Amino acid sequence: MGMVTANIAIGADGSTTIKASSSGLSFLADRTRFHALRSESDVIIIGGNTARNEPYGSTPIPLIVLSKSPLSPPVSDNPLAEHWHMNILEALTRARTQYSRILLEGGPALLTPALAAGQIDRLYLTISDASGGENRVDYIPLVAGYTEIERTVNPGGTFLTYDLAPSHQ
Repeated sequence: MGMVTANIAIGADGSTTIKASSSGLSFLADRTRFHALRSESDVIIIGGNTARNEPYGSTPIPLIVLSKSPLSPPVSDNPLAEHWHMNILEALTRARTQYSRILLEGGPALLTPALAAGQIDRLYLTISDASGGENRVDYIPLVAGYTEIERTVNPGGTFLTYDLAPSHQ
């Protein structure tokens, strides 16, 4: 079975977007880590909201979009994008048959069911110094069943890394 990692950024106030995009939460070190995670992965999985609000017109590796709606630009212009009409747990089961290193990029709507089911092996959480956005979430319930293995303070925010706790594997 392959490795499933997830990457999410939230603001200091728990916001997951600023003006409907996560880009307002990002900073230099976060973008560097974001690209490093992609370079270590075979496929990216995102949800429909992320596809509609983030710039996924081009990705360095295959992109799977989980959505009830058909793909629209810019993600529909991505030659590596594929549309799967299923939930995240079904998608992870299917993706594991095709890919070894799966990266989930998305917000709480995508990640919460997978985290709760213990389907994510490693979670990369960025807590940005930015605030004042929308869609606030308390990250503590998200990481229930996970063990913090690293915390790094950077200019612009803090990186937290969690592994699935042994009791949930």
